[in-house]
Amino acid sequence: MIDINIIRTNRKLVEDNLKKKYQEEKLPVLDEIIELDKKVRELKINGDSLRQERNKTSDEIGLLYREKKKVIHLTFLLQYI
Repeated sequence: MIDINIIRTNRKLVEDNLKKKYQEEKLPVLDEIIELDKKVRELKINGDSLRQERNKTSDEIGLLYREKKKVIHLTFLLQYI
């Protein structure tokens, strides 16, 4: 099995090796591998950005929740003043 990094960085070398081994019918598969790899990397980037947004929103919700608790506590104390 060929490492995907080798295919990404040395496509010409992989193509030449396939031709040397008389496996030229696998060349279209190489193109498909490169396209699928590109899609996978794009989806991973998209997933990472969505995860980052979720974490940021979660932090904001936590901050608002803590502030609300402080306000509720202060209003409770003000009732007795």
